Amino acid sequence: MMNRSQKYTISGVLTLLTVATTAGIGRGDPTGVPAQLTSNNINVFRETETMNGVTLRKDQHNIVICPANTESRVASADLERTTARFWVYQYSGREPAVTGEFYISPGELGVNPQYSAIDTLRRIAGGKRYYVMSAVTLQFKCNEGLSKKEECGDEYIDMNEQCDDGNQTPNDGCSQCQEDFCEDSDATAEFPGGVGNVKAKGTVRGTGRGGGIHMSADLCVDAVTLIEHGCNGTMVSVTNERCPNGCLDGACKPEAECGNGIQEGDEGCDVVHEGCNQDTCTANEGYVCQNNVCKVYIPILGGGSSSTASSQSSRINENWHTECRNSACVLVKGFGAPNQCQLGRPCGGSSSSIYSASSQSSQGRLETSIISVQNANPDADGSAVPTGVSHVGQFRFTAAPSAPEEERDRAGLDALIFTVNASNVVVSTTNIHLYNKSDLTHGHTCRPLYPEGSPYAASSVSGLFLVICEGLRDSIVQVEIDPGDSQTFALKLDVMNPRLNGEHPSRLQVSLEQINLEQAVEFGVENAESRVRWFSFRHGQEAIRNLRFDVPYSFVKSTLYES
Repeated sequence: MMNRSQKYTISGVLTLLTVATTAGIGRGDPTGVPAQLTSNNINVFRETETMNGVTLRKDQHNIVICPANTESRVASADLERTTARFWVYQYSGREPAVTGEFYISPGELGVNPQYSAIDTLRRIAGGKRYYVMSAVTLQFKCNEGLSKKEECGDEYIDMNEQCDDGNQTPNDGCSQCQEDFCEDSDATAEFPGGVGNVKAKGTVRGTGRGGGIHMSADLCVDAVTLIEHGCNGTMVSVTNERCPNGCLDGACKPEAECGNGIQEGDEGCDVVHEGCNQDTCTANEGYVCQNNVCKVYIPILGGGSSSTASSQSSRINENWHTECRNSACVLVKGFGAPNQCQLGRPCGGSSSSIYSASSQSSQGRLETSIISVQNANPDADGSAVPTGVSHVGQFRFTAAPSAPEEERDRAGLDALIFTVNASNVVVSTTNIHLYNKSDLTHGHTCRPLYPEGSPYAASSVSGLFLVICEGLRDSIVQVEIDPGDSQTFALKLDVMNPRLNGEHPSRLQVSLEQINLEQAVEFGVENAESRVRWFSFRHGQEAIRNLRFDVPYSFVKSTLYES
């Protein structure tokens, strides 16, 4: 049996001029329809194929034959309600005289109403041959007739399409069969399209550089850098802006104004409270202020166990935490960090890790920590944006070493969220993997996210986005790190277009952010959530999950590619 796409070269078969769908059916014959003999390729679909359903491509010669004892209307009611231009001719067997019946679609009659008189065919009967010519791609199935399948790119506007220009070129007014658009919530008369309104956090939704719908909120990538989204006409614009007074919650901080009730810039506080100096906006002696909340510092001596001492200890936890340094338990300024020792009691070790390396597990082993995360990409900053598959983000993770006489637990990665800045660069969303660089044959599949955390559905992405790699502990990638050892992990991206707009520069960089948040209790993309999750193996116990690395920095950036 021939497959449905096979073409026959039929010599001596009468066909009708193909101008019917583009310039109207011809003139000159008593029926108004000229005829000619042709040896051009014709798609002939026989009984077995047409019972299963076939595709009739636009502007091609198609002949369909159904088995005997079958019958259907020529076109479905839904198709007849469209403006699609097509027609059908039933061979009479007396050709070249054009004596068979015609079906002329309403769309064709709308252009050429003079042929309404020959529009008499209403049923497709089995055992007969029918010639079909159409300006759009149609489906045909015996007992059902002709129908239209929604297809973006066929130059026909279907029900769920706003436009269809017949191409996949982004930002030409019609991208993926939706009209290009852009809207930004912080657009004002002063800042049309929201571009440059860095003091207000906005959310933009519109057509991205690579086509498709792009939705992102303005985002602080570090303490002084803002990713600002806006609208450049009907296209989303993404720029990096420097905030002189710092960046907070997706907007640049305004210049500090002491006394306005808003903690800004380098102010320690700006609130009417006995702990806040109203003239200098700094904490008064004996008080600690953070997030515009001031609390009195109450010292504790001896680490007593009375109810009063317990109450005072809980207050210390609000403003300070204890750390063991050089065998002495000391107070360290900070909110919400867990206490690691008791004041007035001896302690061992010198680590200041939030996961106390000085405390021993019940099995006599030291707890572990990740003490270093570094860029391990051998490419220098300023290297050209790569094309195709490349390990653009490479990071080296180092675990704390064991003590001279006591072994430390092993560490292992469980989940990571990377930030990817692909400005003027198009990246595939279906080919993102994480590897241990010691074994590049086994990768773990990762998923792209919008900056606010929702899944990315399009097949490509440009601009700022996130990549989440979860379930690493159970993957085939080696994620465990022995005490004192280092492992390098590489994020692989597939760059489809290294420079989308030749008139603008391209930037590509992968970073790890929010990796040392002391108060984080959840893994996620919000400002108060950690973007790293790792575990430590306790001897004879289940692995313990952790949400921060013991490093003095909050983010690490890999190589910056520029073209």
